[in-house]
Amino acid sequence: MNKVLIVGGGLGGLVSSLYLSHAGYKVTLLEKNGYLGGKLSQIKEGGFTFDCGPTLLTMPFVLEDLFENLGKRIEDYLDLMPVDPLCRYFFSDGSQLDISNNMDKTYSYLEAFNPDEVQSFKKILNHGKRVYSIASKPFLFESNGSWGPKFFLTHWKSLLQFWKLDPFRTLSQMVSSTFKDERLKQVFNRFATYNGSSPYKTPATFSIIPYIEHTMGGWYPKGGMYKLVEVLEQFAVELGVEIRKEQVVKEILVEEGAVRGVELVDGSVLEAEKIIANTDALQVYKRLIPSSQLNKNLKELEKSNDMSTSGFVLQLGVKKEYPNLSHHNIFFSKDYKEEFEALFEQKIPAPEPTIYVSISKKSDATLAPDGTSNLFVLVNVPSISEGSKIDWDVEKYKYRDLIVHQLEIAGLSGLNSNICYEKIWTPLEFEKNYGAYRGSLYGLSSNSPWSAFNRPSNRCEEVEGLYFVGGSTHPGGGIPLVLLSAKMVSNLVQEDLKVSA
Repeated sequence: MNKVLIVGGGLGGLVSSLYLSHAGYKVTLLEKNGYLGGKLSQIKEGGFTFDCGPTLLTMPFVLEDLFENLGKRIEDYLDLMPVDPLCRYFFSDGSQLDISNNMDKTYSYLEAFNPDEVQSFKKILNHGKRVYSIASKPFLFESNGSWGPKFFLTHWKSLLQFWKLDPFRTLSQMVSSTFKDERLKQVFNRFATYNGSSPYKTPATFSIIPYIEHTMGGWYPKGGMYKLVEVLEQFAVELGVEIRKEQVVKEILVEEGAVRGVELVDGSVLEAEKIIANTDALQVYKRLIPSSQLNKNLKELEKSNDMSTSGFVLQLGVKKEYPNLSHHNIFFSKDYKEEFEALFEQKIPAPEPTIYVSISKKSDATLAPDGTSNLFVLVNVPSISEGSKIDWDVEKYKYRDLIVHQLEIAGLSGLNSNICYEKIWTPLEFEKNYGAYRGSLYGLSSNSPWSAFNRPSNRCEEVEGLYFVGGSTHPGGGIPLVLLSAKMVSNLVQEDLKVSA
């Protein structure tokens, strides 16, 4: 019998395998695709290298902690380059603003952009700093295990300050009370999209996100984001993790309320004492555990929470360079509120979306041929809802044309005629390739003051011996939070194995 079986070789499952194998446990890692990394993947085609998921590394100290725990030095394996500017913002009135890795440079940019708002910028970062000081320990750096008495007894001092987290105003309300400049309101409202939520619904607590990015900076690994997965997979092999790719799990087997193992689609059974699911927790409820109670729980979760947004992605190899663009670029729509009403109320793609464009070649020239650009284009779109009339197999071409045209109007002249490689991703691909429930990128959204308590716990409350890791569970999505999730889950598994020994 396997001590620990991990279903899904995304970043969370891979890192969980490292912690547990390093602690001396026999670990088997099952991945349905022919590669590890999940959404953190890569495409190489025609000399172009494209990131397929995350395009920036924040909170690098979390990654450094992983390497230190494994007895490694991060600088021996990864060349992390600071990205500066962190982002270049383009507004519908034709103005633009750079935000730097260096706060002094950022303040100088703001002085030129709108000197009356420099103090407002500092004020909102201080707000995020206060939230971080209160919320980071209970909600980021420690496992909830399950939301039970132990969690509340452990963190009662922080929870008594819950009101200081500003949970009962929306992010948009807090931002509007701070800035007068509508452009800067858009800059800070857009951070709600980091977890697939709406700034008009998500609590002001999420001012923690711009605080982290603006004060702790952002980095990019030389060779592309997938370099991180390649290094961690190398560590897993060295530690003796049994990695089995192209292994599709049909069902997680449960007897008398506890896991027994998994059945693969080929009919074979692998027994296990503990199972870590690194696939969307809601997808586990729906597809991998046939239980009426779990299905009921799933329906209750969906009823009381919005699903996070999905993504519409274009990977474009372009026979042209754009000197006016940076590594990370945001082209804002004219009416931000209308955009989010389309996504969360009408559940349709925004007619005029905000567009994110990443050109990783700006940081690493080896990722595209000379005289070309590798564009990763992302637009937020709604997850797949029941009764949806969106036929992405048809609509993706129309939406692709709309986005390319919008970018050409924004200054990317000749874009369409210079595309020599193209790949389109819709919510259907995210659901099929990565098991993302309804194609959502982060599981449940954070459109509620209670969203942190509504996320599926790291330790499954309904099935003994089952654990969740990754962006759909605690503490949330994004590379640093998934790394923290893996550390939390591996600690829970080790605690429980010692108890049962």
